[in-house]
Amino acid sequence: MKTKTMGGEKTTVGAEHGADGAGRNAMVEGGGRLVVDSIRIEYRHPVTRLPFCAVEEASLSVSPGEIVSIVGPSGCGKSTLLGAIGGLVPFSQGSITLDGQPVSAAGTDRAVVFQKPALLPWRTALNNVAYPLRLQGVRRSEATRRARAALDRVGLGGFADHYPDQLSGGMQQRVNLARALVVEPELLLLDEPFASVDAQMRQILQDEILSLLDHRSLSAVFVTHQIDEAVLVGDTIVVMSRGPGSRIRAVVDVPLSRPRSPEVRRSAEFQALVDQVWGIVREEIADEFVQLRTSQAD
Repeated sequence: MKTKTMGGEKTTVGAEHGADGAGRNAMVEGGGRLVVDSIRIEYRHPVTRLPFCAVEEASLSVSPGEIVSIVGPSGCGKSTLLGAIGGLVPFSQGSITLDGQPVSAAGTDRAVVFQKPALLPWRTALNNVAYPLRLQGVRRSEATRRARAALDRVGLGGFADHYPDQLSGGMQQRVNLARALVVEPELLLLDEPFASVDAQMRQILQDEILSLLDHRSLSAVFVTHQIDEAVLVGDTIVVMSRGPGSRIRAVVDVPLSRPRSPEVRRSAEFQALVDQVWGIVREEIADEFVQLRTSQAD
């Protein structure tokens, strides 16, 4: 059974789907490999220069081998929260720990896959993947060996000598994924990694992500706008409230077995979970429209 938070109070959500995953992400109380405890993220608005609160308070945990998907209305701070976990975005209160160690900056124990590959155009796919290892001081021969193995894992072993402009968008994102995996992180952070590819390639990459994460038993945090994608990939769904000043609105367990085949999309249980999460997100969007209309009337 999972919990959700609204205004500091907790109620159950997702209990009707069973308790085989109970306790795996019961907010901070259950502990975990990653623990985000009551963090607040604020900064100065780039236009007004006034203080702006992106995330009012957020708490969650990720257990070893668990994949947590984060969804919510546009502008709710999903990517901002992920950036804080990655050590790329500062937070003003609360704490983030990974395996008991505080997170305050980027580190080799975490790897981030962004929406756009951002590959170095003058480096081949092989050298792009090997690059972070070379920055860590790994010998060239060892970095090359590990980079080739990572490219093989994402199905691009035959394209090692190709430059980014010789690869399709989907292939570039797979190189990006290989570059993240090659450093063997404890935690993989994915920020809408399929947003820039077409629907067909998106489904192919979803299946590859599933295979890779199941094979490696990695802990991961996966940000997406697509609720069906969140359910397909995640063991747990974290739903954020609308922004600014977002909070964790709900935490929903996904009791679908692993390894998770692509055919699970057609199951009634999968669709019920999608409908449940969408219902929570829809409430947040509807409340935002009500508030907007009320303010306009005033």
